[in-house]
Amino acid sequence: MGKLTDRQVKIILYAFIVLYAAVVITGWAVHRLFLFLAVLNAVSGLLLVTAWCLKTMRLPQKLMGPREMFLIALEITGIIFSVFSMFTSRYHTLFSAVQYSIFSIHSIVLVLLLTFMLTFKMKKLL
Repeated sequence: MGKLTDRQVKIILYAFIVLYAAVVITGWAVHRLFLFLAVLNAVSGLLLVTAWCLKTMRLPQKLMGPREMFLIALEITGIIFSVFSMFTSRYHTLFSAVQYSIFSIHSIVLVLLLTFMLTFKMKKLL
């Protein structure tokens, strides 16, 4: 995969923001918001961890800082919570709080990334 241009990154960020909004509206309309958020959080987490792994494999030196490892571990924990939430039939307050928190954090990060991309010119995203 080649390097993405600024315009392509902006389009990807817009698409994700629209996807997040569509999931909230659709989930709320059909009263399955918790399940939809769990699926979206799991897919988003898997995409982030996969992108990080691919980026790390391309680097000649694989130096990982503690912050980076903490965020990846947190994302993997979120994926585990999301997958477990999808397959459990009972309502758990802890799982609900975690799903809404992960969704909120992902949404805020997407908006901040888009704002950053619109404000500054970046050479690459990853």
